Amino acid sequence: ERPAQPMVVARRAPADPTDDRRTPFPTNWRQPRPSPSVRRLDGVGLNLFGLRPPPLVGRVEERTVLWDQLRAVRESGVGRVVVLRGPAGCGRTRLGNWLCQRADEVGAARVLAAVHDPELGKESGLVPMVNRFLRCDGMEGEVLDERLHQLFPDTDPLNEELGAISALLASHRDRDTQAEVSAAVRFYYARERFTLIRRLIEREGSEDHGRWNAVVVVWIDDVHLGRDALEFCRFVLDRMDADPLPVLLVLSAQDEGLSARPDEAALLDALCDRDGVTDLPIGPLDEAEHLELIRALLGMESDLVEQIATRTAGSPMFAVQLVGEWVRRGLLEAGDAGFRLRAGAEVELPADIDRMWRTRVNTLLHGLRPDEVHGLELAAVLGTTFALSEWRNAATIAEASASPELVERLLEQNLATRQGEGVIAFRHTMLREALERRGLESGRAAALHRACATMLERRSDDRRGIAERLGRHLLHAGQIVPALGKLLEGARERQRSGDPASARRLLDYRERALHTLQLPRKDELWGLGWVAR
Repeated sequence: ERPAQPMVVARRAPADPTDDRRTPFPTNWRQPRPSPSVRRLDGVGLNLFGLRPPPLVGRVEERTVLWDQLRAVRESGVGRVVVLRGPAGCGRTRLGNWLCQRADEVGAARVLAAVHDPELGKESGLVPMVNRFLRCDGMEGEVLDERLHQLFPDTDPLNEELGAISALLASHRDRDTQAEVSAAVRFYYARERFTLIRRLIEREGSEDHGRWNAVVVVWIDDVHLGRDALEFCRFVLDRMDADPLPVLLVLSAQDEGLSARPDEAALLDALCDRDGVTDLPIGPLDEAEHLELIRALLGMESDLVEQIATRTAGSPMFAVQLVGEWVRRGLLEAGDAGFRLRAGAEVELPADIDRMWRTRVNTLLHGLRPDEVHGLELAAVLGTTFALSEWRNAATIAEASASPELVERLLEQNLATRQGEGVIAFRHTMLREALERRGLESGRAAALHRACATMLERRSDDRRGIAERLGRHLLHAGQIVPALGKLLEGARERQRSGDPASARRLLDYRERALHTLQLPRKDELWGLGWVAR
């Protein structure tokens, strides 16, 4: 019943570098030679889309930091922590998985991986991590005992803890299974479990000749959902000076999740203030890298690639899921220049992302008055980035609220950022679309767009770019005929400013609106668009 005692292993550096029998460690993470290029087969591969892992594009600086931290642990034998922190969908999990895979490929580390989910399912947390690492999934009773004796023979330092390990693995199973474990082993305190897991890590990193033989990477994804995992990291760091351990703890934390869990956020902030901890922000991909990722997912027409890039705003996860949903629903077809959307295909958010953001929006709107809800919907109608002055003026017309408290609510929950003086930007395009869709489903969308159009018509300051915005708002407000002229004016402005691609997109938008009027093709409204094109 006593807590397991930490195993102290003396470290020493080899006097002669040739005496270092460890696997050679690459100087950097890059492959020794470029990966072979794969020839694209146009029109082939939709059924294989979900079987391939998405490529990791960019993130050069972040990968270098992770690799340097791994090297530092290997050379010193002293553990370190890297926290990958950022908004949802920006590739934190992909980056952590890349480190685990690359370190394993070159023999630089042994890997334990923990995952978390909001419901704290059976695969969530530290104990399932150990269970997977020892490959004891589904084993119970005598089968488990036999497996543990194979893993930890009589000469193994952990052989004396077989009963504790068995109890640890049983602790996340159903109560009937737990009851079968010997009553002589009980974990009364978290530090007892933590010590046992720490000893397992220590065992994996050491060998009989007295030196650290390998670095152990402990990859903990979505740590904001796992207070226990954060406590374990603090436990390991607390003992690092007196009893060093060759472990690299890589933690992934989501900004939105931290804002909803103040206790976990405080724990993580305290962790990041300590020596040996690197806080590595992971933001959206830049435009060039995001386009590269989308092109690598599937051979698509350039216009469709740009449409996806605009819609997903630098979020690799959303881009992958959006394309995957289109593939699943059969919305793509082969064209001369790659895959394209089928004629008449209705493009909407994938169901899983849709559900996620609906839940997030409900949390954001909880406890707000109706006029405040309408105010946030109005902000979403204005766009991903909106000026506070425009929002307030439109809110007055729509009889909605645009109070500073609503702005602070968005900022505090990491859903928006300030973009200069008097400008706010939603951090996620999908959040804005979820708010916009809520207004559409409630029947308020037309009135909100009408308020925005009225606000723009009343503007007396800089009029650049007003025409296309006004055309879009008029169109969504159901005022199709006046919208056509504004969209055409906006296309001409885009052309004059040297942006023909955007001009063509506005003309496409205008033609879709013309179709709703069912005008004959000889009508001059069609001809005006053709001449401009």
